[in-house]
Amino acid sequence: MSLAVLCVMVACNKEELSTATEEPSSGKVEQIHEPESSGDRTTCDPFAGFVVDGDLLNFESAEAVEQVLLCLEDAYDAHQDAFEAEYGDLSDEEIELIEEEIGFDDYLPLREFENTLGFASLRSKIEIEEEAWLDNEELDLDNNPDDHFIVDDVTRTIFNESGQLMIAGELVDVNTLAELNGEEGADSRSSTCKTHKSKSAYVNYATNRLMKKKVAIRSYAWGTYVKAKTKSYKKKRRRWRKYRRNICAQADGYLWNAECENQTYFNYPLAKCKKRKSILWRGKFNASRTKKNKIKGYHKVDSHLSTLWLSW
Repeated sequence: MSLAVLCVMVACNKEELSTATEEPSSGKVEQIHEPESSGDRTTCDPFAGFVVDGDLLNFESAEAVEQVLLCLEDAYDAHQDAFEAEYGDLSDEEIELIEEEIGFDDYLPLREFENTLGFASLRSKIEIEEEAWLDNEELDLDNNPDDHFIVDDVTRTIFNESGQLMIAGELVDVNTLAELNGEEGADSRSSTCKTHKSKSAYVNYATNRLMKKKVAIRSYAWGTYVKAKTKSYKKKRRRWRKYRRNICAQADGYLWNAECENQTYFNYPLAKCKKRKSILWRGKFNASRTKKNKIKGYHKVDSHLSTLWLSW
């Protein structure tokens, strides 16, 4: 299906992980309940609000960035949901054979976006590097190309290969985001509360089966996000590959504002569970930071549940 057809509003199937809700600790703690995003997803045009400027996408505003991301996310989910709706009742092995037979492309809507623009994205670069990394009998887990500052494929799609874009003519470079957001300052508050932090780990939950779990907090001009990502790998014929299974991701924990004040607790939205190779859960917040070991990711492949604290 074309990207235009896929850019429609799709309701995501979400289910709660039974162990993924923790009560706030004692003391004065505000609980966050507001929606994940206020972006308009009913009129979805992923090609609006920016121009191609050399090898960069130059967006009119931070709001335009968020709108394009919402459109691409809907298109990606619609594409995956359509495949799952048709083949989801089959076994994992049968689905794997179908994928190989029809040449199913998980990233088709994102790839069409890139190809239409003639744009070399960070997503495409990491995809190629990760495939080369997987083409080994033993994986170098300390050097997975997927362990990038930008956590998810949709956001990687709007950055160029160097991790850059522009907003109203101003360069945004992920290599300097920490500095731009005050993470390197001597202020004691910035040394306690952080916004650009992530943690990854792997779980060998069965023979030749691997789960990657990642939890992160990232702040951009268009919003601060807490993200939990679960990814499934399988070893077959002496090499590893991404492997479609029932997987889930979720996070909860505590956030503070830029002044490291006003502690808030969050545990929304519900866990995102799909029959995917990779699943991303995200919550959007206003200019938030967190402290060490105060956000927890929940990651599940079939019945194998694992958690991960955001520490540094």
